[in-house]
Amino acid sequence: MSQPPLSQQLKAMEEEIGAKLVERSGKFLEVTEAGKTLYKNALQIIQLMEKTETEVKEVGKGVYGRLTIGVNTFSFRGLPHILEQFQRQFPKITCQRTPTENLAVPVSVGAWVSYSGLLVQC
Repeated sequence: MSQPPLSQQLKAMEEEIGAKLVERSGKFLEVTEAGKTLYKNALQIIQLMEKTETEVKEVGKGVYGRLTIGVNTFSFRGLPHILEQFQRQFPKITCQRTPTENLAVPVSVGAWVSYSGLLVQC
């Protein structure tokens, strides 16, 4: 008589890990400390995978990320109010203001783009 598939998989895992995951006593099983550790860590891995999937989807939708703005003393005075509104609408995007006193802000350098004297990186 062959072993049920679950028993075969459990035995294969024990052999691969090199530790008993359950103690067998007739028809009863008791989870060992190694089995409890495996279970606890497996749950954490599953939770991390779910969190990662959610965050990646949010990044893809533009809901999650970082916005860095270079601001000089001649920059737009309404910027703090605009950033507050932006932060309320997109709470998972971190906003950072970086002071810069360069009067001649380049129009475009790499991922940086200039808008009315503001240097914005998305």
